[in-house]
Amino acid sequence: MDLNTHSKKLAHRLFLIVIAFSLLATLLITGIHCYFDYRTELADADRVLQQIGDSYQHVIIDTLWKMDRSQVELLLQGICQSPYIQFAKIEHQGGIIAQSGAKPSGPGRVRLKEFKLNYSYKNQDVPLGVLHLESSHGVLWAKALSNIGLTLAYNSIIVLFVAIFVYWVFQRLVIQHLSFIAQRLQDVRAEDTSTPLVLHRKSKPDELENLVQSINTMQDRLLSDLSERKRAEQEIVRLKNFYETILESIIDGVWVTDRNDVIYYANKGMGKIAGLSPQKIAGANLLKDFPEKTMQFFKAYYLQAKETLLPIYYDAVIMIIHSGQKTYQSGWLIPMLQEGAYLGMICTAQDITARRQAEESIQRLSQQNQLILHAAGEGIIGLDLEGRVTFINPAATAKTGFTPEEIIGKELHAITHHTKTDGSPYPLNECPIHQPLQARSTQRVRDALMWKKDGTSFPAAFSSTPMMENGEIIGAVVIFRDITERKEAEQARARLEAQLFQAQKMEALGTLAGGIAHDFNNILSVILGYTDMALLNVTGSEQLSTDLKQVFKAGQRAKELVKQILAFSRQGQQERLPLQISPIIKEAMTMLRASLPTTIEIRTKLQSDGVVLADPTGIHQILMNLCTNAAHAMRHQGGILEIILLNTNLNKPLPHPELSPGKHIKLSVIDTGHGMPPEMQKRIFDPFFTTKTAGEGTGLGLSVVHGIVKNHQGAITVYSEPGQGTTFNVYLPCVTGEAIVETEPNLLLAFGKERILLVDDEKVIIELGKQMLEHLGYEVEVFNSSMEALQAFQAHPDKFDLVITDQTMPRMTGGELAREILTIRPDLPIILCTGFSESITAEKARDIGIKAFVMKPLVIQELAKTIRRVLDNREK
Repeated sequence: MDLNTHSKKLAHRLFLIVIAFSLLATLLITGIHCYFDYRTELADADRVLQQIGDSYQHVIIDTLWKMDRSQVELLLQGICQSPYIQFAKIEHQGGIIAQSGAKPSGPGRVRLKEFKLNYSYKNQDVPLGVLHLESSHGVLWAKALSNIGLTLAYNSIIVLFVAIFVYWVFQRLVIQHLSFIAQRLQDVRAEDTSTPLVLHRKSKPDELENLVQSINTMQDRLLSDLSERKRAEQEIVRLKNFYETILESIIDGVWVTDRNDVIYYANKGMGKIAGLSPQKIAGANLLKDFPEKTMQFFKAYYLQAKETLLPIYYDAVIMIIHSGQKTYQSGWLIPMLQEGAYLGMICTAQDITARRQAEESIQRLSQQNQLILHAAGEGIIGLDLEGRVTFINPAATAKTGFTPEEIIGKELHAITHHTKTDGSPYPLNECPIHQPLQARSTQRVRDALMWKKDGTSFPAAFSSTPMMENGEIIGAVVIFRDITERKEAEQARARLEAQLFQAQKMEALGTLAGGIAHDFNNILSVILGYTDMALLNVTGSEQLSTDLKQVFKAGQRAKELVKQILAFSRQGQQERLPLQISPIIKEAMTMLRASLPTTIEIRTKLQSDGVVLADPTGIHQILMNLCTNAAHAMRHQGGILEIILLNTNLNKPLPHPELSPGKHIKLSVIDTGHGMPPEMQKRIFDPFFTTKTAGEGTGLGLSVVHGIVKNHQGAITVYSEPGQGTTFNVYLPCVTGEAIVETEPNLLLAFGKERILLVDDEKVIIELGKQMLEHLGYEVEVFNSSMEALQAFQAHPDKFDLVITDQTMPRMTGGELAREILTIRPDLPIILCTGFSESITAEKARDIGIKAFVMKPLVIQELAKTIRRVLDNREK
């Protein structure tokens, strides 16, 4: 049946549907019309009943008042003449006065109207009865249905014309376009899908236009789908050829079986591996057509993959190929599934015989390397790119305490190398062990800190070398050794070097002291000598004599101070005497008070009578150095300098490890200066350490104090806080016995009249010496040149009874002069004077033949005593 026939059937069905719908609509409209007519009749009946009742009410009242019954009945009959009233009656007190018409009967409804009949008599209403008017609904329905036929015919004609019009409009606006669309879609072809569907009409866009647009959209999609399908088919062909080319060109073998294990494809690679052509392999049953020895190991993998339907990788499976050669093969077995059903197997194969043989060689080499690693005495640890341990040899295990199970997989830096040698944390990005993992260079560290499992550490030297593979870093090898013995040797060497350096410093100090001692002693010789002479000549002034004695005493302290410096520089010992400390403190405070600013208050608290074995000059030097440092600390703000001397009995715990329990004196020097931080307190007794600026100090003061205290078997402690001042405590052990009291210089002199040859290169010393000797009664001939003195002696060797010569002189020393003189007169007594000389000692002087060895500066009492002793011994 063609599309036109289909279109006519649709139009006929549409026409019949319209007619049926029209009939139903006509019946419905007619019924509605009848209902509304009935409602109109009801309204008219109510209106008529009310009008008649109202119009007849007064007439009937007058008639009833007149008692005219016949007239009342006539009035009721007149009322019943109305088509809307079927029955009328008047009731009074339950009785019927009059009635007219036929009372409605049957199931139909009755409409009733009642009117009260009251007569007004003497301003009062007299009830005469009630007028009842009744109308039947059946009569009203009959009147309403009397015009239904005409209404039905009228409505049917209207509906029929409407149906015909709708059919014509639908046929023109819809059916003919639908027929055109259907015909167009029936004639469409794949190659014509590019021509859009168009309706030739002038109406505005509507549902048909939407339908046409949808059809055109569907047509475009169909065209696109057809193009995609065509391209897909072409791509499938291309890919098929591409993959076949790939499969045929790859070295690995590929073959495919169906669900019955029959091989239906094998590439050239498979033929080469099996030693057969692909044509002979294709069509063979994998499990039945090959020798058992060929498939005995492979068969289990194949059946497992077929049973589990899961991909399986087989590795290093032995296969005996067609030529009988034993090979090792690896590959995948991949089941092909469709909706869970097994279709066959894709199998790959790779001949790894060469790789297997290489792995066996590598394994043998690895075993050799393991033996080497186990035999190595140094610790060897392997790292991956993340710094985690991959292997550790026994030596490393022994040194760190970590077993391979405990350390492999852990980060080496975090376990064994997380701290620097100074104890501070070692950041990972600075760790030399990790640096080769980013760089390509070996890192070597001579001194590092490595930690053991037990929490202890040891010094180590290590190298970290990157491991390379194909030009890429894959890890690092760390080789380390315990350098504890080397560190101990280095520390011992450092101690020896420190001791040597200290000895060299002391030697330099001794050289410096010796260099100045000669000149300084010459100066002291002048001071003491002229003071001596002044004391001998002063008369009549007690104050002047006292002042000169103080100058003399200070010169003696200076003399002893030079001896102390020389002894310290040579690490020698000074003569110590039992004495009390308080007189020395008083003397030092008298000297110190004149040199300190008035902003510094000096307080002394001397409450000790203990006797110590000490060198007075050393004690004086301790006080002067400690007080001078205290004054320096208070030079800007001023303060209080307090010196306290107490007896103390030391018990454990001792204030210093070098002290012993027992009776001591405690000398405290306390200031209120700026104080010192703890790190400075650790170094204050080091030689040449000073916090003073250039020109203010040498750094030797406290080291000299420390040396003097230590030589007295004592100890010195310090307590200080920044801003809180400083306290030095000197502890000296007490001894039993009486203290020696220093006496005033003895002014009684030994005189003589012998002839003396005096030689010294210092003119002022020559003049002072001549004056002293002549004061003692001697005849003196002086020379300030040793060469001139020798010539004078050679000219008159018997002219002199005694030679007094300085040691340090240009061109010829005093010792050399003495040798020359003694070669001429061996019996001549010679006195050698020196401020300081490393080239000659008292022993060397005696060996030469010198009778007396005297240290400068000379005082007249000592000089007179020595001269008389030498001369008197010669005579004896």
